[in-house]
Amino acid sequence: MRKICPSLYLYLSFFNINLNNIDKIVIVITMSWGNFGTEASERINWSRIREDRKRRAVEKMKEAGLGAFLAFYEENIRFISSTRGAPWTRDKPGLRYALLPLNGKVIMY
Repeated sequence: MRKICPSLYLYLSFFNINLNNIDKIVIVITMSWGNFGTEASERINWSRIREDRKRRAVEKMKEAGLGAFLAFYEENIRFISSTRGAPWTRDKPGLRYALLPLNGKVIMY
């Protein structure tokens, strides 16, 4: 019998495969790039999400006839600027501000 890896031996013996009659063992390893680096599918395109959120906010401002939008709640700031504040700013509106003019360039305070 050939020398094989002990873990492979346990795997094959678990399925009652007789190792004495096997000439060749072919092992196929499928490589995984994990959650963040994959070519198989796009998954989450964060830059597109950021741009879409800002674009939708500017569209709604135009529909409402606004020239700018001043956000001081953490959820709105995160939506239009894609930034996250410190945990202690989440329940206290007014500690951070984000100004979104019609040109779409966010100004943070």
